[in-house]
Amino acid sequence: MFNSGSRCAKKETPPSAQNKPKVDTIQDVSPYFPAEPQLTWEYEGFGNEYAAFTRKVLYRQGNRVQMSENNGGTVMGLVFDVSAQAVTKTFSVPEFYDERNILNEKANLQEVILKAPLRVGESWQNDGSKREVVSTGERVEVPAGKFEKVVKIKITPLEDKQDHEQFEYYAENTGLIMREFIAGDSRITSKLKSFKKTETRPKTKKGTIGIEGTEQEFVINLLDGSPLPFYTYVPGDMAFERVSSGEGDAFLIHANFAGKKGKTPT
Repeated sequence: MFNSGSRCAKKETPPSAQNKPKVDTIQDVSPYFPAEPQLTWEYEGFGNEYAAFTRKVLYRQGNRVQMSENNGGTVMGLVFDVSAQAVTKTFSVPEFYDERNILNEKANLQEVILKAPLRVGESWQNDGSKREVVSTGERVEVPAGKFEKVVKIKITPLEDKQDHEQFEYYAENTGLIMREFIAGDSRITSKLKSFKKTETRPKTKKGTIGIEGTEQEFVINLLDGSPLPFYTYVPGDMAFERVSSGEGDAFLIHANFAGKKGKTPT
């Protein structure tokens, strides 16, 4: 009679499970959308004249953040709600050149840009589009440098049946580092060139002028010509306005003594 001894067999992990990458889950999305005032992102564009753009944070109040986005064709005024749970675009206005505070404007859209948890396979829908997390571990190189553990978001229109793909890439503590629009052999890409905090130009300055040997103080006000590469300061008793024509934009500066506008612009 043959007696077989008992023994415990070692359970081996299948090779496919050994090679499967670890799935990271991100519970706080706010580090992927920095929103400190005066942060500025510059992007190089490829494949389209408007693919290059500059984005900067103008104001922040609690979770509400105001940004401007200048692509050389127009400047967008944007408001986002930024929290650990989600980044949501709530207001958008084109031709936004004066950088006034619009944080309290009534919401005109509700577009969720990032939503926790950021995990492969998670998705959500906005009005007209679906966003899906396709990776949380991308390695991406752009002119600004190399980034690890980048979150890749795929954006799919709900009704547009055209054959194209759109992606956005977000890096921790930097934000959006790349956009891609791919349609057949055509590719439009925006890649981060620089990310920095810029110094603000003061809205007003004080100066002095000598009149008959006596120093007198006066105030000058900022005239910001964005998106044109132009700014200057004008005396406080002068008023200015932007005018546009087929030949381009210009600024008219008038005397404005005691609130009375002068007739002859300079």
